[in-house]
Amino acid sequence: METILFRYREENEEYLVYDTVKFHDLMKPRTVRTICSRNFGYGTAGIMVGPMAQDGQLVMKMFSPEGEELAMNDNARIACDSYLQDAGYIQHSGCARAEAVGKIFLSDKFVKTYMQAV
Repeated sequence: METILFRYREENEEYLVYDTVKFHDLMKPRTVRTICSRNFGYGTAGIMVGPMAQDGQLVMKMFSPEGEELAMNDNARIACDSYLQDAGYIQHSGCARAEAVGKIFLSDKFVKTYMQAV
């Protein structure tokens, strides 16, 4: 199965979403740094990872381009909600929507090197 990152844009910020339900490899800090790197990767504002259950709600974690977990800003929350709606995890809320701008397919070599390595 191919590993896919979903791209969303809200205002001038672009985010990637890694769905842990569909793809079971771990998103490590070095993976996030590599994917977000402006010189090597996609230069996004960060990567959202999830969804996961927490206190009876679906949540996603946000990682900065440096691979550190951080709180989501308003644009990231809109992108997150848009993905959760598009993927069928939650119903459409009628709130602001981020633009789904594409998918990034990660090669098997990338996954083995950056996501499965110990």
